[in-house]
Amino acid sequence: MYIVINDAKINTYLRILVYSSPFNGASSEIRCDKRCSVPHAVGETDASSDNIPGSPAIGTPCCFMLGSQTKLVVNDPKVVSWDVISLSLDGQPTKRHYWSVGDTGMMPASQTVTLPAMPSNVDYAWLYYDIVLSYPLPGGGTNTVVEQMGGGYHQDMFFTFAAPQGPLVGTGWDNVLKVSCTNASQSTTIADAEPAETFGVFWDHPGFYYPGNTAVYCFNSNGQYMLGWVSDNLLNRVPFRGNCLDCSTANALLTDSLGINTLTRQLTIDSGFTTNPICPVGSDATLWPSTYSSFAWGWHSIAVPYGSAFGGGTSIFDPTEAQHLNLDGNSYENPPADGLGSFWSQGGYWQTNPSRGLVSSPNPSYPLPYTGLPYPIFQSYGDDWISFVTANKP
Repeated sequence: MYIVINDAKINTYLRILVYSSPFNGASSEIRCDKRCSVPHAVGETDASSDNIPGSPAIGTPCCFMLGSQTKLVVNDPKVVSWDVISLSLDGQPTKRHYWSVGDTGMMPASQTVTLPAMPSNVDYAWLYYDIVLSYPLPGGGTNTVVEQMGGGYHQDMFFTFAAPQGPLVGTGWDNVLKVSCTNASQSTTIADAEPAETFGVFWDHPGFYYPGNTAVYCFNSNGQYMLGWVSDNLLNRVPFRGNCLDCSTANALLTDSLGINTLTRQLTIDSGFTTNPICPVGSDATLWPSTYSSFAWGWHSIAVPYGSAFGGGTSIFDPTEAQHLNLDGNSYENPPADGLGSFWSQGGYWQTNPSRGLVSSPNPSYPLPYTGLPYPIFQSYGDDWISFVTANKP
């Protein structure tokens, strides 16, 4: 992966989407030259226009694998010498300072600068940079002109487990990564990051709130999931309606953006079911029992790891509702999400007994895969699905 450092005129473009290609291990070079990428506004007409082709640039968002080893390399043949005055990497959700690089002094253009390792945990950070490039004056001779790049500017940096998965393969979305890396900030393992995304979708208020009519709200008329609109709302704390399909798709795509392949799974029983008292997304799950109600549903959508068997032991993630008790019968008051010290398997989550788990009646109840979704938005992976995405607003 390469990061292109551009001249100061380009460095004001901070709000453009990241394209990270390739993710080829943990070794990278940051190339220092005057090439620039074309900025695109967040939330344009479709997914393709929200991606930056080619190498990311300093001043544009960049995505690295956890622990990447990186060095600065001058790649402009016109540069005769250069000076890294300062670099500083600082996490945004927690304001954690990762590392700094002091003044290297003026160096030959052929000299590289090895940077400290990138963080070994998920995070959204800012890289502050101040770099000087020295060029020969027009007309020849030994005189040079010095150009300063940065000097107080910063760029977005994202640290994930691998390249984006699912429908986000080959692309990166700035606002999606801001949300997902903030939700899972400081996670060092996939087992911690997966439930962190579920908790983020449920607990980030304002944000999703469950609609009284249980309808779908986050898919456009073409049946595409409006990921640009959803991520903008989540990032800017805008309240908006979303049912279980909307919320679980957000959960899956946010997890995909961290390099963890995740799908949605729709569960049902033939006659429909009634839930135990649950707290819908958008409400405060700590206010038992005032924010808890029972619902009559024909089916329900959750997120599951890619390749999970349709069986009782499968890990599940449900950002649409919170349950008062966990599967052990202890006070929980959080969305069901396997990990972070709590075990949630598909069988127990669906119904442990008539007063524990999602389903109260019928009893006993065993989930079936629901395949009757009338939306042209899914690509089937057996019992599970991925959604086609767009940045379109409703």
